[in-house]
Amino acid sequence: MLVSIGILSEPVQLLFNRGTVLLGMTAVLLPLMVLTIYSSVARLDQSLTRAALASGAGPIAAFWRVMLPLTLPGMGAGFLLVFVAAIGFFITPTLLGGPGDQMFAMHITQQADSVTSEGFLQALGVVLLTITLAVVAVAGRFLGFEFIWGGRKLTEATPRTTDRHAADVGRRSLGAAAADVIGWPLLRLFGRLPASCGTWTVRIMGGLVIAILILPIIVVMIISFSSASYLTFPPPGFSLRWYEQFFSDSNWMRAFWTSLVVAAMSAGIAIVLGASAALGIVRSSIRGKSAIMLLLVSPIIVPPVVLGLSLYSLFLRFDLVGSVFGLAAAHAIGGLPIVVVILSASLQGVDTRLEQAAAVHGASSLTVFRLVTLPAIMPGLAAATFFAFLHSFDELVLTLFLSSAQLKTLPLMLWGDINYRLNPVLAVVSTLEVLLVVAGLVLARPVLATSRKAT
Repeated sequence: MLVSIGILSEPVQLLFNRGTVLLGMTAVLLPLMVLTIYSSVARLDQSLTRAALASGAGPIAAFWRVMLPLTLPGMGAGFLLVFVAAIGFFITPTLLGGPGDQMFAMHITQQADSVTSEGFLQALGVVLLTITLAVVAVAGRFLGFEFIWGGRKLTEATPRTTDRHAADVGRRSLGAAAADVIGWPLLRLFGRLPASCGTWTVRIMGGLVIAILILPIIVVMIISFSSASYLTFPPPGFSLRWYEQFFSDSNWMRAFWTSLVVAAMSAGIAIVLGASAALGIVRSSIRGKSAIMLLLVSPIIVPPVVLGLSLYSLFLRFDLVGSVFGLAAAHAIGGLPIVVVILSASLQGVDTRLEQAAAVHGASSLTVFRLVTLPAIMPGLAAATFFAFLHSFDELVLTLFLSSAQLKTLPLMLWGDINYRLNPVLAVVSTLEVLLVVAGLVLARPVLATSRKAT
């Protein structure tokens, strides 16, 4: 496109350099940042912005002096979550980077192939985990550890509301001070612009973000119908030959059914354990709920390579490496935080007086849960099951450590073919995975909408 409009005289090599790695990692991690900031903005009291506008402030001043300071903690949380996720990356750098773009997790994965590097391998994992935990600890000191699961503080047995309120006010004051220091010169400059400039800025930036997320997927879908024998865009012609090859290949179909079985087992394990944990956290009066919640969601902050290496050492002792149950259990560890976070939010939206009323009328605890609590959290339970299933179906890093030659999932087959042969079957597999996610979201939309109304 750049060549056709005259900006470049010839195509530029985009693969195997640092800029491509940064672009790829940004595109992968962008949704995490967007969702974190969106969660922060959604919790703001909209009357504050209206009050600022009613007091004579312009739209830009209201944004800079009111909204931005209140969302700075959310921006900081998004930055830290992206940093923690990026420090353990190795799939994107391996595909897009060159020899000079070796990241820490890539080195650990390469060393895992050597039998003689076990002690050194464990040391690398400890170093990576220590760096990650140190960053999280510093972030938790200033932001509170709630930024990890994007939720509000859990009610403790003896809450200290005064200290919490002081901490929240301190964070808001810090954000306002930062906005004041750097904002006044820009505020005077942007204050002269009409309000329509802000509207168009939001539209353009929103469209750019959506394009970054959607266009690569559309390109892959188009390539899956290519008549060429290799990955190229635009395709020289259109054909269904690669779909026919995928569905007629016994290896691909075996991997597909294995992924379905493992994902179903993993979602079941994660739902049973996650629902029990969420009930214990939300409905009990124990102390240290935030610490327990932090422990339950810790797989989010542990680099997947470190988690896979640790589980490999553990499962090897119990002969679970290369088994369907072992792989499903490992995937359930990654799906457990998703289930706990979703069900905790659903349980917090259920009026406890309904459960108390049922108990007063003679219903047992099990009956109260079955007839009152379970129907109320069913939308959240369905959503948690769906996302736990998707997490397992798309999991690759843990599978690299815990699979075997006889046990291959669809992502593992995809990863192997990317390294050895680049034909449009890979685009077919990617397209089918995207369609699975889209179909699941369409089917879950009524459930998710009901869950939002209930909370």
